[in-house]
Amino acid sequence: MANILIIEDDVAIADTIRACVQNAGHTYQIANCGESGLKLCQQMEPNLIILDLGLPDIDGLKVCENIRQNQTPYNPFILMLTARVEDDDLEIGVSMGADDYLRKPFSPKELKSRIYALLRRDVRLSETALSQKLICSARLRIDQERGEVFVRSSFSNPWKRVTNLSDRQVKLLALMAKHPGRTWEFETLIAHFWRDADGDDKRQAIHSCVSKLRTSLRESGGIGEKHPFIKNVANEGYKFRDEKI
Repeated sequence: MANILIIEDDVAIADTIRACVQNAGHTYQIANCGESGLKLCQQMEPNLIILDLGLPDIDGLKVCENIRQNQTPYNPFILMLTARVEDDDLEIGVSMGADDYLRKPFSPKELKSRIYALLRRDVRLSETALSQKLICSARLRIDQERGEVFVRSSFSNPWKRVTNLSDRQVKLLALMAKHPGRTWEFETLIAHFWRDADGDDKRQAIHSCVSKLRTSLRESGGIGEKHPFIKNVANEGYKFRDEKI
């Protein structure tokens, strides 16, 4: 089941989309203008946004651009609906981050097919993600089953595998990425990963591990910030936070 945001000002068309989405077993919310659509996008974290280009307040292309520029850790697919016939508008829409488009008028069967095709690509709805073998944020992807980490600096850049990571570093990153914003105190990290480690200064061992992990993430993904993903919490420990891209 997916969470779908419908941004469409035509009541009849919005109702057709709603029926199609509802019959497929998905949850939904409807916005009748661009401004309310952008607000709902931040609140509901949709898997898919069905976006009309001809909105009464903000052009649909601008809405698409705003969503991509102000991205949260989730990355919704965008299906554009348009009554326009100019191919230039469609090319601009794709360049601004739309994943697919559908010309009006369209049949419910065609809409359902497009929705299904896009949602098949959503890692949050896959069996792997549901079993928590795959952890994803805007710039980070961790495959726990294979022990592999991938990063990217922006949506337009490809995913790059992070090399030379130890098993402990991958598990540490995965644990923190599952709980973004939570502060992991040094004592908790020691209990998880350094209980049986040699040496008395286990806190220094944590600092060293995190420092090397940050360097690998930064260099592999071409990320400019000093402390990517793992942030310092003064005198307490660390927390995971991804940035908007």
